[in-house]
Amino acid sequence: MRRTAFTLVEILTVIAIMAVLSAMLLPAFLTVRGSARASVCRSNLQQIGMATALYTQDSDELYPFGIDQHDRYIKDAWSTESAFKALIPTLPFVKDLLQPYLKSKQVFVCPADTGYDFEDIGMQPINGRPTGAEAFGSSYVYNTGLAIRAARVGLEKEPHRKIRSFGDEILFFDAAGDWHGTLVPVQRRYNVVFTDSHTKNISAGELAALQDPELFPLN
Repeated sequence: MRRTAFTLVEILTVIAIMAVLSAMLLPAFLTVRGSARASVCRSNLQQIGMATALYTQDSDELYPFGIDQHDRYIKDAWSTESAFKALIPTLPFVKDLLQPYLKSKQVFVCPADTGYDFEDIGMQPINGRPTGAEAFGSSYVYNTGLAIRAARVGLEKEPHRKIRSFGDEILFFDAAGDWHGTLVPVQRRYNVVFTDSHTKNISAGELAALQDPELFPLN
């Protein structure tokens, strides 16, 4: 019986076909996987928003007087708020203040969290490796301005502040915009929960527009 074998041309043809199929399917797979991770992340943030609402009910409608990892570990954080900056070493993390209302530390872990080396807004260095959650116990950061202003529920916005595109104050958001952003073109995007507990995915530009640079130099 005569044996036959694949020729070099046939092997190269098969490899080329597999490469084309991979190039076609991989972006779709990454999109589906990214969408699934973003959905879990928004669910996490919504739970955090609801836990914060429960916290305020037990705290005279005040938002948590606590900090996040950027406040604690970025050297120049809140340098324009000297009185608050002096308190930072003694203040609890907001994630710990909310834990009695969540009863799960996993809620603070974004499944897309791949770590980060710089805080996105001010580009200040911070070692969020191997992931933000592993380094700090949280993939998210707090709008610490609510604590500084001793803001109360329903009174978050102040007359002199810019009108906010989505109608409410930011409460928590992703520590890094790369996790839910795009590679081509390169774009940073953030999952955000607002003070009314609704969530939204917004661009870096939208995030900056929703923050007052004078009050939020790093957050």
